[in-house]
Amino acid sequence: MTRPLRRDCVALVFVTISVAALGGCGGNDRKTADVPGTATPTPTDVAPTTTATPQNETRWPLDPDSVNFAVLVADYPTGVFEGGALEAYAPCSRCDEGAIPFTIVYNPPADFGDITFAYTETSDVVFHGTIVWMGTGKIKQPSQFEDPGAFEMLPDAPAGPTSFEYFNIHEILDDAAFQVHALALWASLKKLDIVADFAKSDYRVGFYLYPPSVGSFDPAPAKWVVFLYCGATN
Repeated sequence: MTRPLRRDCVALVFVTISVAALGGCGGNDRKTADVPGTATPTPTDVAPTTTATPQNETRWPLDPDSVNFAVLVADYPTGVFEGGALEAYAPCSRCDEGAIPFTIVYNPPADFGDITFAYTETSDVVFHGTIVWMGTGKIKQPSQFEDPGAFEMLPDAPAGPTSFEYFNIHEILDDAAFQVHALALWASLKKLDIVADFAKSDYRVGFYLYPPSVGSFDPAPAKWVVFLYCGATN
C-alpha cells in the first residue's frame, strides 16, 4: 500500500560511499567486488537454519525491469533476525546511481512522531514506523513480513554489495559504533538466501536503527532495519 509523504515535513536524504553504478536486477551481471573493510565481530546467530541449497537457485525472484527493495528486521539487543519483506517498484529515471534512492522524512515526536523511507522516483513508502515519546511505536510499512522460517541460511556468503549506507538519524550510537554494530549484524545476515538473489546483480545495503520509543532510549523494542536495493533504470 502506498503511503503519501506529508507535505509539511522536512525531507532528508543520507548518502554514503559508492563504489560503482548499479546494473539491473535479477540477472548474473555483477561487475563489482566485495566492499573492502567489512570484517566484523562474531554476531549473534539468527533463526534460519544453514542448508545446502545451491546459491544459483533463485528463491526470491527479483524483477529485472523494476527497482527491488527488501526490508529485513532484526532485534536490536540480540541481533536475531525476525523476518523480511520484498517489493518491486517502477524503474528509476531520476535517481542518484551512487546511493539508495530514498527520501527520508522524520517527524520528531512531541508525543507522537514517525519516520518514512520513501522511494524517490514514485514516493512509494518502503518503510514507515511510528515513534512515541515515553511509549512504544510500531512498524506500519511493510504491513506484512515473511517469518524467519521462510528464509534459508546458505553455507557460503554471496558477493558483497556495491556499498553500505548508514542512516544514523537518531544518533543513539555515535557514527563509529553504529558502523561497527551494523557490520556485525550484516555478518549474521549476509548468508540469507534473499541476499544471494540480490547479489546476482549489483546491489546496495542500508542500515537504520529504529527506536519505537524516545525520551529515555529503551533498547528492548528497538529494531535494526536492513535495506537491500537493486535498481533498474529507464
